[in-house]
Amino acid sequence: MNYNSTATIERLKVTGVAQIFEVQAELTPDAIAVRCEERQLTYRELNAKANQLANYLKTCGIEPEVRVGICAERSLEMVIGILGILKAGGAYVPLDPAYPQERLSFILQETQLPLLLTQSHLVKAIPQQATQLLCLDTDWETIALHSDQQPAIEVKPENLAYVMYTSGSTGKPKGVQITHANVWYYIQAIAKVLEVNAQDVYLHTASFSFSSSVRQLMLPLSQGATSIIATREQIKNPLSLFELIQKQGVTVSDTVPSVWRYGLQAVEGLDPVRAEALMSSKLRMILLSGEITPCQLLQKIRGKLKNQPRIFNIYGQTETIGTCAYPIPEHFDREQGYVPVGYPYPHNQAYILNAKGQGVAVGEIGELHIAGACLTRGYLNRPELNAEKFISNTFAGRPSSPSQSSSKLFKTGDLARWLPDGAIELVGRTDFQVKIRGMRVEIGEIESLLEQHPAIKETAVTAREDVPGDKRLVAYIVAHSPSNHSDESEFSAELRRFLTDKLPDFMVPSSFVVLKALPLTPNGKLDRRALPALYSSRAGSERNVVFPRNGLERLLKEVWERVLEVKPISVKDNFFDLGGHSLVAVRLLSEIENICGKSLPLATLLQAPTIEKLARIIESEGGAMPAQSLVPLNRATGKPPLFCIYGMLLYRDLARHFDADWPVYGVYLDAEIELLKAGKLDAQTSSLTSVEDVASHYLKEIRTLQPTGPYYLAGESFGGLVAFEMGQQLRAAGERVELVALFDTRFPGETPEMTFQKRLSLHVEKLGQEGFSYVLEKVGRKLKSSKGKLVRIGGKLSGKSNKGNAQPELSQPEESIAPDVRIAVRERAIEKYSPEPYAGKLVLFRAMDRTAFEKYYTDPQLWGSLAADGLEVHEIGGDHLGILKEPHVKVLADKLKESLKSTQPTEVAQPVEIIRS
Repeated sequence: MNYNSTATIERLKVTGVAQIFEVQAELTPDAIAVRCEERQLTYRELNAKANQLANYLKTCGIEPEVRVGICAERSLEMVIGILGILKAGGAYVPLDPAYPQERLSFILQETQLPLLLTQSHLVKAIPQQATQLLCLDTDWETIALHSDQQPAIEVKPENLAYVMYTSGSTGKPKGVQITHANVWYYIQAIAKVLEVNAQDVYLHTASFSFSSSVRQLMLPLSQGATSIIATREQIKNPLSLFELIQKQGVTVSDTVPSVWRYGLQAVEGLDPVRAEALMSSKLRMILLSGEITPCQLLQKIRGKLKNQPRIFNIYGQTETIGTCAYPIPEHFDREQGYVPVGYPYPHNQAYILNAKGQGVAVGEIGELHIAGACLTRGYLNRPELNAEKFISNTFAGRPSSPSQSSSKLFKTGDLARWLPDGAIELVGRTDFQVKIRGMRVEIGEIESLLEQHPAIKETAVTAREDVPGDKRLVAYIVAHSPSNHSDESEFSAELRRFLTDKLPDFMVPSSFVVLKALPLTPNGKLDRRALPALYSSRAGSERNVVFPRNGLERLLKEVWERVLEVKPISVKDNFFDLGGHSLVAVRLLSEIENICGKSLPLATLLQAPTIEKLARIIESEGGAMPAQSLVPLNRATGKPPLFCIYGMLLYRDLARHFDADWPVYGVYLDAEIELLKAGKLDAQTSSLTSVEDVASHYLKEIRTLQPTGPYYLAGESFGGLVAFEMGQQLRAAGERVELVALFDTRFPGETPEMTFQKRLSLHVEKLGQEGFSYVLEKVGRKLKSSKGKLVRIGGKLSGKSNKGNAQPELSQPEESIAPDVRIAVRERAIEKYSPEPYAGKLVLFRAMDRTAFEKYYTDPQLWGSLAADGLEVHEIGGDHLGILKEPHVKVLADKLKESLKSTQPTEVAQPVEIIRS
């Protein structure tokens, strides 16, 4: 089956790429064409400068089919350079200045460039070749002596426009040759789909060494729009891009889905005012390309942006520039899977073929093949690869074949299927090519280079997605002499340095795992499916987990574990070995800034990639624990805050469900508690050893933000007890307290014993609710809690120890590893507390699974006896901690919202009402 749109491109004469821009320069000469930071050029100015450069290049012998290199920063000079080369008839070869010298040398040697355009500060970074250099900054006076009129040059559609290098499976990058006709057809087609206009401000984020940069530059310039060139620093930081979108009034965002994924995660860690500002923009269109787009991410983007821009999913390869696009309908509401890539452009034909080269039916899976005017010349100096990837088109010449059908088919390597409406959906790959944050990576190139390291016997590299939506490169290593590399962290750093000298940073694996042997299939081949998950391999290795030694390290550890989704993390673990990369670093540092009040540049993690070193830097710059105990957990505004007591990270999931409804603040342990832990205060005499004083202490913090009522308080476990006492003290001071919510808070003092009959009743209740899965879960929990347990006999430890296990059981409290004074302080406070009747209403959220935390079982009548205006009880699925985690926290949030909307106290005491949720 093949799909061709009935729409056709008007029969215009195919021209050179630069002419697309020149036509617009005549129509709107005074409009702003391009802007980068504080500099900008009108269409007239840009055209004149590009003409001067083109006329100069002609004197250097540049003409059609001559390749010209360009190595420059993201700047106006880069745009002038590209247009100047095209206007002279040449084909540009972009070289990213961030690439290692070895890669640049290879490209220069293979292309044999007679001339390379660059900037003076980059000259030393360019490998010494026979190529002549022309600096677009310091040599501009000479260039400017030439005419600013259109150069007299005839460019034919079949002439070469550019050569772009992409990752190669043989260990060397490969250059793809693109003609003017390829680009012309693509820009004409996508302009009709997207309907970009002269009023648009289009954000350019793609590396000029990637094919999507052609769309991001030529599309707005062909329509009279303004192109905003984001700097290299801004591209590294999604928050900086969001700020740029707002500041420059960007209407069209064109970037990879990963930027939105990590950007929105980083926004969640910001204070509400800044977060709201970043999500307010003039965006009318969002283009997602470079990698598959998860449906969940699409829904998250829609939910976060105040305005609702149109969203397009765009698909293509370097070899075809662009294949198809999918205007995502407003009613598209899938929650799972990936967004379709859409319908082929009119000048393209798409075929999904089975192993026999036959078309598949709707819904069946096959390999996607592309034909049409998009097909390029193929790879430079790679005849064997061209024969493999560009095969004969057996469909050409048939009556149903369009006039623009080509004699070749390009094998994309993507597995796909047709949807009933004619759209294409991608489902996987036929080979080991992957996309990492929108950048194409051939696994074979990395493996080939790693095997050149003298310490490595064999290796396998794979892209893992152990955390949904977060694809990471992992290298599995078998060393010649494992004993020489017992320090896996140092060995990883050595391998990372080795690859950094040879590969772009996006191709360097985020993690290196040393194995005794690679897993093999029965016939002796590498079994990639049997390679261990990154975190299970960490758990199976022998390493010492060093736990935090002070409050700041403890706080950083909590943030690292949540952001990286790895447990446990040692304070000596390397951020990059844990799978961290630049986009994750943005989220990590934004949360640290929000908590500690210290703004740290991304480069900080290169200097201090461990918790231990990062804590030293924060302390050396005058920071330590946060100055105040209040942290905004979401971006909602306009209402009195809901204060969640005695915690911060504990309430993150809850706060996310309140983004559009109610501001939520976390109140966490402060510096005095840390002094207690360090032994600098006496736990027996500290003012923070009573519930009353802890409540008074938190009230001082809260009233600096909200001096008067109405107040809304909530707390989990001990936090609920403190919230209750805070409500008492506020009411005694004449303040309005509209809500005190207790999240599985046990009643202080004598708690009824959990008798055998009561325990059996609870088990039967849970079995009825969850079926046999509850039995399996309980057995698993028992096995998990017994694993690694130590038993003291006669003053000695016996039983199975954790020696040899990298990962202590997550259910094992850290206090058993490093005693925590907080536990003793908290228990002493609860023991001494004698609550008085409360002149208001209480809302209790009880965990339905109480068997794992028996001591937290509380008969609701005990709390009801203190609530003068009645007690409302909601039973929430999950255990003592699970009620604040997905999926149970959503139910809790919904019920809590109902309580917030109806918090007016009544005059008549209400009976206890138990509501099962």
